[in-house]
Amino acid sequence: MAYVDYDCFVDRMSGVDAGFWFLHEANPMFVGAVIEVETGASGRVLEVDDLRSLVARRARRLKPLFKTVWVPPLGLGIPYWLDAGSPDLDLHVVQYEGEVSSPADVEAITGSFLAEDLPLGVPAWQLMFVGAGPSKSYILAKVHHALLDGQLGMELLGGLLDLSEHESEVDEVGVMSPSVPPSDLIEGIILSVGDLLERRIPALLSLPGRVRIFFSDRDRQGDELVRSMVPLGAPRCEISGSISKRREARMLSCEFSEFSKLAKAFSATINEILLAWVAGALRKYHLQRGAQIEVDLVALVPISTRHVTDLGESRNRISGMLVRLETSEEETKRRVRDTVLAARLANEIADAVGPGFLLALADVVASPFLGALVGMANRGKLFNSIGSAFNLTVSNLSGLELDLYVSGHRVSSVTPFGPISDGAGLNLTVFTYLGMLHLGLLCCPEVVSDPDLLIDCLTEELADLVLAAATVS
Repeated sequence: MAYVDYDCFVDRMSGVDAGFWFLHEANPMFVGAVIEVETGASGRVLEVDDLRSLVARRARRLKPLFKTVWVPPLGLGIPYWLDAGSPDLDLHVVQYEGEVSSPADVEAITGSFLAEDLPLGVPAWQLMFVGAGPSKSYILAKVHHALLDGQLGMELLGGLLDLSEHESEVDEVGVMSPSVPPSDLIEGIILSVGDLLERRIPALLSLPGRVRIFFSDRDRQGDELVRSMVPLGAPRCEISGSISKRREARMLSCEFSEFSKLAKAFSATINEILLAWVAGALRKYHLQRGAQIEVDLVALVPISTRHVTDLGESRNRISGMLVRLETSEEETKRRVRDTVLAARLANEIADAVGPGFLLALADVVASPFLGALVGMANRGKLFNSIGSAFNLTVSNLSGLELDLYVSGHRVSSVTPFGPISDGAGLNLTVFTYLGMLHLGLLCCPEVVSDPDLLIDCLTEELADLVLAAATVS
């Protein structure tokens, strides 16, 4: 039996990272962004070769992205990250060759870009340069969700961007050598069995104790409140169902100060106001589509756990909560009040259970069989017949109030995008930059058939919330 240098493994994936990796087999699981870039002070337009050169100079900062994946045999083990070596910049930094004349063109390009897979065996990220005339250009970015969560993705943008027109000093990086996975089948099986004994079985045994937490110490009135507001599944509706690999993207920008005023008026947080905003917009969307909305929809809301120090080497420092959106409530102020209450209850439950539950569950289910099962459900259109755990994902990333530059060119906006899943074909992700809240809408057109209408509904609902806030005592 050949000796295997286990130091070749950079690190073993967490269960959450592995879950995203295997889900990608059924549907693209990319975290994305559209970065709008202005012409430089000299009047020079950014070009794709500038971007390739920048990535080459920043390779040391971006090294966390230069990884490939090795999956142990039998499907029992957790995958490993391997060093991929020096990147092929012609593959990872590409140029859009068509013409761009409007923001709608950029949205169409973004949807196709996030739906398109990358070749097997290469680092799962790509940048696309999109020229849009003499005054501006766009950089489209996508990174596999297994490599990072949305917040870490925004932090890694710092590897490309500067805080001034003058580029910061960066150490040149030499040729990076790739890691070599074990080629011997027996060695791989030993690793798989070790993962089963060390990770999967202990995680499975820990799950009952992790869920026996929240309800035991609540009074009777509190129990009744919880039971009335905790979602036990999502209803079938206009935005739910089985999805394909097609994607459509839309972008919307609003003054962040409007949301700050609403949060103050309704004594709520920005996140709670965002959820109330989405609830009202979804109600409008369904009614204008002629659909009944008698049951409240359910949103999956990711929670950053980057402050938690005991999550191992997981690149996805996230947990999540299921929030009941009061979409069935007609009156605006009551809908805001009830959605805020539901969000606070969901956050309380998430705090009580803790991120360890999600990590343990992921350690149990993350395997090639997960992707196969999801793929079977997708091909069989299962979620056209049954409900899912949630209808959509709503995510709020930490913002930035400092000007950013790429190769001396000022960044005028950053719009984020998150992945969608079978049964929940809509993702709304926001990022605040220089006083503007930028919302990225990603959907599957088989489920959300009129994303332009939904953008209009979001705009109308924000205006209605401002009017309602003026009458709050």
